[in-house]
Amino acid sequence: MDDISRVPDLKDAIESLRVPAAASSGHPAMIPPVSDPWTRPEPVPPPEPPREHLATFWTLRGPTGRDLTCSAYRVETGLELRVEYGPQDVVATELFRGADADERFAEKADAGRRTLLAKGFHEIAT
Repeated sequence: MDDISRVPDLKDAIESLRVPAAASSGHPAMIPPVSDPWTRPEPVPPPEPPREHLATFWTLRGPTGRDLTCSAYRVETGLELRVEYGPQDVVATELFRGADADERFAEKADAGRRTLLAKGFHEIAT
């Protein structure tokens, strides 16, 4: 005797969930589970923090023909130096803070330009 038969109410409750199976099998089948009727929306990414474009230091054309641009932005947390092929294709960013931040990021931009020129990039008019 199985444990379910000892509790008649439980056995009746389980049996009430069964539906007749296909005539070929002869075995009772369970009701299939109900799918979740609620659709969960995709999470919304947080908005990008505001940034103010201050200057474009240089634009170089690489060996593949793509243009790489170095620009300065004022962001909530300081000054950002950004090297990018385009707004959605950022190669590198660096944040500068402090009293001499503008001088340090101008030096970094120039050092990056010289390094890329030595690697086969060339300047283009902007």
